[in-house]
Amino acid sequence: MNAKNGHTIPVPLSRALEKNKKAAAVFGSMRPSCQQKYIDRVKNVQAGERKTKTPKVINSILEYGSRHPAH
Repeated sequence: MNAKNGHTIPVPLSRALEKNKKAAAVFGSMRPSCQQKYIDRVKNVQAGERKTKTPKVINSILEYGSRHPAH
């Protein structure tokens, strides 16, 4: 799965977005620069921490959607 800017979404984030359709919709409506911030949050942690970090990123994406209701 790729973001709007062409960067690859890390597998843990991609899988989590596939499971959470609302978060996927919000993520898909974001500007590329916003998407990149969430990608970096998952990509820049060690592999062992991704299991705990990814759900937090999904919650952040959902919060973004509630702060930007047009998305």
